[in-house]
Amino acid sequence: MKILTFVFLLAAGALPPAAFAQTPTEVTTRGVVITAGDQKFEANFTPDGKFVLASVIDEGVWRIEGDKLCTKSSNTLIETCTAYPPNKKSGDKFELDGASGQVTVQIR
Repeated sequence: MKILTFVFLLAAGALPPAAFAQTPTEVTTRGVVITAGDQKFEANFTPDGKFVLASVIDEGVWRIEGDKLCTKSSNTLIETCTAYPPNKKSGDKFELDGASGQVTVQIR
């Protein structure tokens, strides 16, 4: 469970700022599939500001702040904010770098 939380926080928060707000809106409207190594994890977001990662392996709350998606995991109680690349939409894939390597994010 800790590795899934780490992977999600890596993809959703441990990155340098830059981007436009439309990508976080696409992410929270459609959900994403995060690929780390050979493992894939689905993240779903609800309009009331909650998220679920990999069918309740982790959950928490989310918000958009300017060009960043901020998430706070119920497991860690740590909020992280990440800027996503600009102009991404449903079906797009992009790489995010973090302290422990790269993950691929695909917007559903």
